[in-house]
Amino acid sequence: MLAHVFTANMSGNTIAVGMALVDGDWSMLVGRGSVIPLFVAGALISRLTIDAARRRSVRSVEAFLVFVSIVLFVRSI
Repeated sequence: MLAHVFTANMSGNTIAVGMALVDGDWSMLVGRGSVIPLFVAGALISRLTIDAARRRSVRSVEAFLVFVSIVLFVRSI
């Protein structure tokens, strides 16, 4: 359903990118490779949001981030 892209395991996507490079499968390389920088960007945005919320004494920012992740995931299906 998600074009065989792992949504949580970046090690699997990294291995698939390596295999695509070796095989010269550019469509798999783009499909699997594009999620890795998106994952890193999401982790960075989450970390920055958590840090900013903690400086403002917000206690439940992690719950909010989990909720946003679930909403984005459900919308992508």
